[in-house]
Amino acid sequence: MTHNQLQAICYKEACQLYHPFVIRRLISIPNDMHVGNLVRWKQYEAIGVTPGVWDMQFNWFDYFFTDTDYDQLSPKITAVTHWFEFKVGADVLSPAQLKFRKTMLPLGHKFYVISDKETFLQHIRTIVEPTLHIAKQIWQEEVEYTKKQM
Repeated sequence: MTHNQLQAICYKEACQLYHPFVIRRLISIPNDMHVGNLVRWKQYEAIGVTPGVWDMQFNWFDYFFTDTDYDQLSPKITAVTHWFEFKVGADVLSPAQLKFRKTMLPLGHKFYVISDKETFLQHIRTIVEPTLHIAKQIWQEEVEYTKKQM
C-alpha cells in the first residue's frame, strides 16, 4: 500500500464512521513541494505551503471541568488540533517534520504517526468518542442536514 492509498482509506473510514462531524474538520495538507520541480516548488512556497507540515490535521475539541462556584463543576470546552503523519514501510519522520512537531507542541497540538488503518481509527475513536454527544449538540444543524439527505 502506498502513502496516498493509506491516507485515503483512513480519511474515508473516519468520515463514514463519524459523518457528518468529521467532514470539514479532518483536513489533508498538500505539502510534498514537488521535489525536483523548482518552478512548482516556488509557486507552492509563495502561497505558504511549508515543508515539514504533517499530512492531516483534525480540529476537534476536548472538555474539562472547573470549579467555578466552589459548589458545582462546570464543563469548559477547548479546541484541540491533532496532526497525523502517514508513514509506509521504512519511511520515517523528516528533520522538517520533527521541527514542525517541536514548534507546535507548546501550542497544545497533538501528533500521531500512522502506519496502518487500524491505528488511525483507534486514535480517531479515542479523540471523538468522549465528546461525540457534545458535538451532536453543538453542531445540531449538521445532524438535521444529514437527516434531510437520507
